[in-house]
Order: sequence, then structure tokens, then C-alpha cells
Amino acid sequence: MEIAVSNLLPNPFRHLERYPIRRDKVEALKASISSTEFWDNLIARPAESNGHFELAYGHHRLAALKELEVPTIDIPVKSREKLNNEMMLKVMAHENMEEWGASALIEQETVRAVVGAFAEGKIELGSVSQSKKQGHLQVRKAPGFVLQHKTDIST
Repeated sequence: MEIAVSNLLPNPFRHLERYPIRRDKVEALKASISSTEFWDNLIARPAESNGHFELAYGHHRLAALKELEVPTIDIPVKSREKLNNEMMLKVMAHENMEEWGASALIEQETVRAVVGAFAEGKIELGSVSQSKKQGHLQVRKAPGFVLQHKTDIST
């Protein structure tokens, strides 16, 4: 779908103030786009505001496109049902770790995004394994994922 670059928004779970755009990545992407053009290696979903789209990943690519003043790009757009909040988090985390390598910052921001989304009711998480560990059940709570132990696992 042909989209105005100005209508692209970041992934709602990507906190740019804590995990900022790196200049070296943007400059490398600008050089690549300048020499080979931009390929449709982004994916988006419609935003809740009309006419805008949220990127699943590719915030450095978006910065490069804006700086190069590319007016429009042709990228796949998935429905909000297909690219739901859980999938937006998964795709973003996978792309960041796959493309740029796992680091403590990327892992920390991924965990923070998941915990925050869960605490705000924006995503659901699968159930915690009901395995016994020293006769205790581990219970997960947001926003800190603090483990609490119950001695009677039948409750």
C-alpha cells in the first residue's frame, strides 16, 4: 500500500525516550537507501487515528526516510486483528534482536514494553506453568513480575 511517510507512526510499544534512535544506524540506512532505493522491508497496521499507520518495526528506517525526504513508500499493511498488540510486541522484539543483536538495553526495553502493555490491559499473557517448585506455585503479577509463593497450589 502506498503510504505518505509523514503518516507513519512508531510502534506504540517502542519508547524512543528510553531506547533512542542511533545516529550511526540512521546514517548507514540513509547511505543504503540512497544507493539502492528503499525496499518494502517494513510492515504496518492502521492506527486508531484515521489516515495514519503504526510501524511494527523499523524506526531507524523511518528516521532515514524522513531525513532523505522520501514522500511515500509502498509497504504491506496488515489489519489490526492480524497485527494485534501481542504481534506488534513480538515482531518489534524479534526485529530488534535479530537485526541489531541482543543487548541488555534491547532486552530490558522489550521486557519493559511487555510488562507495561500487560499492566495496562493491552495484551494478554499465557498462563504461568503450574509446575510445583518446592511445593509452591509461582504467580506472575504486573507491573513488576514479582514472584509470590502460595503454599496451597489447589487455590
